[in-house]
Amino acid sequence: MKVGVEGTGQQYDMAGAKELTDYLHEIKAKRLFYIAELHNRIERYEKRRAQQQAAYHKMSSIRKLFSGKAPDHHLAVEYMVYVRQPMQEIAELTVGNNVIDGVLVTIENGADTVCVPVWLSQEILNRMGRERLW
Repeated sequence: MKVGVEGTGQQYDMAGAKELTDYLHEIKAKRLFYIAELHNRIERYEKRRAQQQAAYHKMSSIRKLFSGKAPDHHLAVEYMVYVRQPMQEIAELTVGNNVIDGVLVTIENGADTVCVPVWLSQEILNRMGRERLW
């Protein structure tokens, strides 16, 4: 089976479709695990933020005066770092998993040559333990 790299004209040989399918399933599983990890990080941040808000609202007015609550723009930056950026990364990983699914469908249909994006070919080569071709 030949694997072509989109936009480069590079091709390399695989021992068989089974080997490539195994590599793609490994890559997809790793990406799904990372997506779950990002979701857990977001949930932990939101839970911590809700606890901080609840604790602040329970304080008396005088304690609130001396508590030194973080300014709103700090909270906005925290939100961008802990929620927005991971959500963008999750979206990118999901698109990548859809590409992997498309390649798997192509292999299942019995194609002799499969065309993959550069990022996916690099991950496949890393899994195979070969040097990159470019």
